[in-house]
Amino acid sequence: FYKSSRKSIREIDFIFHDAKGQRIHGSAPGFLAKKFKDFKLLEGQATKAEEVCSPMRAVKAEVVDSPMTAVKAEVYSPIRAELYSPIRAVKAEVYSPIRAVKDRIEDLKKRQQTDGEGPMGKKKIKLEKMSASHDLD
Repeated sequence: FYKSSRKSIREIDFIFHDAKGQRIHGSAPGFLAKKFKDFKLLEGQATKAEEVCSPMRAVKAEVVDSPMTAVKAEVYSPIRAELYSPIRAVKAEVYSPIRAVKDRIEDLKKRQQTDGEGPMGKKKIKLEKMSASHDLD
């Protein structure tokens, strides 16, 4: 993490090492630069690559083009990113595979209840009328 030779308040250049030890270079806009101004990070200490151009793009991506970047990255609009992210799809109860599986299990349980079982799964006791031949004298 070092300041560039350019004395611009707008940009700070970054050098990070990803998980494979490859260098990643980049610069950040002024507001991100301001945020990390007092944060010191020596070369080789970074295990995850921070953002290269935009803080919204990838915060914890090991490589710039990793799938995690693609999921969390939407350059123009965070709302758009959420609409297309797989996380949003999982959270949508109607189309979620988890919901579908859960409904299927509940449905199978309902089908397995036989006539001999009550709604709580308790067995019904069948009462039979005793015939006159069984009466004791």
